[in-house]
Amino acid sequence: MKPDQLMQELSAGTLRPVYLLSGEETLLLDRALAEIEKLALANAMKEFNCDRFRAREAGAGEVLAAAQTLPIMAERRLVVVKELEAWRAEEQEQLADYLEDPAATTCLVLVAAEVDARRKMAKAAGRAGAVVEFKHPYPNQLPALVRELAKGHGQTIEPDAVDLLVELKGNSLQMLEQELEKLALYLGQEKRITREHVAEASADTKLAGVFEFTDAVGAKNPEAALRAFHRMMDMGEAPLAVLGMVARHLRLIWKILDLRAQGAKPAEMAEATGLNRFILEKTYLPQSRNFRLDDLGRLSTALADLDFALKSSASDREALFERAVFELCRG
Repeated sequence: MKPDQLMQELSAGTLRPVYLLSGEETLLLDRALAEIEKLALANAMKEFNCDRFRAREAGAGEVLAAAQTLPIMAERRLVVVKELEAWRAEEQEQLADYLEDPAATTCLVLVAAEVDARRKMAKAAGRAGAVVEFKHPYPNQLPALVRELAKGHGQTIEPDAVDLLVELKGNSLQMLEQELEKLALYLGQEKRITREHVAEASADTKLAGVFEFTDAVGAKNPEAALRAFHRMMDMGEAPLAVLGMVARHLRLIWKILDLRAQGAKPAEMAEATGLNRFILEKTYLPQSRNFRLDDLGRLSTALADLDFALKSSASDREALFERAVFELCRG
């Protein structure tokens, strides 16, 4: 079962006797667990009809005894077991036996970091109830999800602010939610999040400036690149560190150009480069169209010359970098 199907079932008031929840997207998993608990314990005395365990601290016997206990003055009881992967094989076997005929008056929720769908326990959980994996969202899903998270804080967020936020924090909704919560506190009464707000509020302010600079070079926009460069200098960033980041950025673009020439698909490019697919499709693929593979020699020479000049020249380093920016953005 997919997470959205689970949420639809719960919204309709349908509750299964067993749920096996797993996956890396803990924000969505925790929300689903909260909805299951809300439905399972509706009109029930929670203190008498809810048991929570961690498999590292409780054995299968103790958990299954709770699952087979009748509810008190309620339709059902709820038993939640987290860190299920901590149980040994024999305890997993005990659980699998219970799942073949689970108690009708108990909702048993099993939570694990990951689940092997081939195992007897996972198959039994699927027959008895639902097995749901919560994955990080796909790149094309992120903008809408980030807007929804921002809306939960009473804010809207501009598209380029979404791009920078994902570039800084990745595609974990838990991390993105934490950053949006911080932005809400940072902005106070301001209800529209801009790219500048994300850069200012981020703990990685220098890193945000580097991304802004490398994106401008990739877009062949020397004016924007110079503005970003001077902001980084004002924050005390070292020119050699910026050079290293722009060299990496251009190497990735050349790698993508080579992969495109070979007919690689975006998923294959993301795997080969180690890039988040959302960032690949939103930033690197469009920027790669601004370059040709035969630009490689000229740009490599420009980077090498700048590296040598920064390390050996007594000249104004910012002036050296400014000249190099125009060369990198030329053509």
